[in-house]
Amino acid sequence: MRDIIFFIDHDMTIVDSLQVFYISYNRALRKFGLKEISYDLFKKKFCQDSLEAPSQVDDKDFWEYFKKIYATKEYGILKSMPGAKEFLSSLKELGFPVIVVSGRGVEPEILESELKYLGLLQYVDEVKTLFRTEKGSFDKTSIFIDTKIEYNTSKCVVVGDYIEDMSSGKKANCFTIGVTGNCKSPEKLYRYGADIVFESLLELKENLRDVISGI
Repeated sequence: MRDIIFFIDHDMTIVDSLQVFYISYNRALRKFGLKEISYDLFKKKFCQDSLEAPSQVDDKDFWEYFKKIYATKEYGILKSMPGAKEFLSSLKELGFPVIVVSGRGVEPEILESELKYLGLLQYVDEVKTLFRTEKGSFDKTSIFIDTKIEYNTSKCVVVGDYIEDMSSGKKANCFTIGVTGNCKSPEKLYRYGADIVFESLLELKENLRDVISGI
């Protein structure tokens, strides 16, 4: 087994859960007595990484509630992101530990069920979430650091679509790879710490050996 851990973000990096995100976000708005937003506005803000807790609500309270309800039993609205299976299988063929990480505040078993439904779980060693972590935070630094200790390695790669993935990866001294998915801003991912940015997992897979050789 190679001594580099790959941390792969779950939502919108390998799993297209945007519909679940939208439903959960509006559910959180309703919880706090606020008006729902349209899907078009939601997607625009998601792509800009500008979704915020409404000003009338405590930021940590809002996001903590959201994190805990970000899940679905309607697996039919989930899809694999383009290239997810090919990318994950390549990592396993090369012998790298693959840890799927999520900012959701739910039990890892919930994400494991989603990955199993999509045929991706077989390529994953562990799933870790922000279940029972700091209130309202999406910072994954502690997961990255603790897992490096667990696997007795100092080398790690973080792959994600979210600016928090990039900043958390940098704080954990990991090589960080942004994936835009034809939605997120490459410039913004770089600004928050990405070492390199690809448009898709397929493009990343095609350049995987070159990326690894540079770590």
